[in-house]
Amino acid sequence: MKKLLTRLFIAMLILTFTPTMNTQAKAKIKLNKTKISLQRGKTYTLKVKGTKKKVKWSSNKKTIATVTRKGKVTAQKPGTAVITANIGKKKYKCKVKVWQKTTKKPTKTNTEPNPIGTRVNPADPRIGITLDTTGGTVYFKLTETLKGQEAENRLLQMNQSLEEIKQGEYEHTGTTLVLFVYDVQAVNGFAAYPLYGLDIINSYTLYDRTCSKNIKNIESFYLSEGYEAMIPTNLNLYTGASSKMYEALWIPNEMTSFSNQIYTKNLTPYWVRYQF
Repeated sequence: MKKLLTRLFIAMLILTFTPTMNTQAKAKIKLNKTKISLQRGKTYTLKVKGTKKKVKWSSNKKTIATVTRKGKVTAQKPGTAVITANIGKKKYKCKVKVWQKTTKKPTKTNTEPNPIGTRVNPADPRIGITLDTTGGTVYFKLTETLKGQEAENRLLQMNQSLEEIKQGEYEHTGTTLVLFVYDVQAVNGFAAYPLYGLDIINSYTLYDRTCSKNIKNIESFYLSEGYEAMIPTNLNLYTGASSKMYEALWIPNEMTSFSNQIYTKNLTPYWVRYQF
């Protein structure tokens, strides 16, 4: 009789805790990214965490972004698509924003002796820059540069994911997180087409200190939720509109500055140097 009661008690414990354990296990299944931004032609491999079950991948707009059976996403053309990972009856989604890198060729060379904003004497964004570009007059000022733990603390204050930050540290070893904070305004112009954040700074078109070599090993940390519209890939401002803008980058530890070029109205490259 005693053995029978013991077995019944153990069975009751198993029935009591098994649903809770299953619920906790299911709750851990998720995608490693829920939002990504890719340049046209670039790829990114999505991964499902917390399960070894078979995953069926699909894209709702294959003309914008495709996905393979192994979760490899390829950016096809500018726009927004949703990649879905189907696991049984559950669906896990990732929003993909595809953007196009534009290349503008200068038609005129500035012959002034070392004026501010040239390759040999780039401008300092911390003092504020007003520039006539092809789309209109732009004003931007770098108000804060936060590095390392300070950058991480600010991102946490902005309700960004600690898991995403730590994942970035793991993926980009030998780098430091740097957060740039701007004031940006489309002073005039930009009636038909907006001022894009990528017109201010673009992590794919950064150069070394001498403004001669393109830097290709800098990666972006993408903001989410309420701050998503303030990252360069999503910021759109029409005539007179202004906004804060953020750019968070994983930068190699040995690097203390880089340069960026913006084209003026007559397509002359105007150089800006960021020091951190």
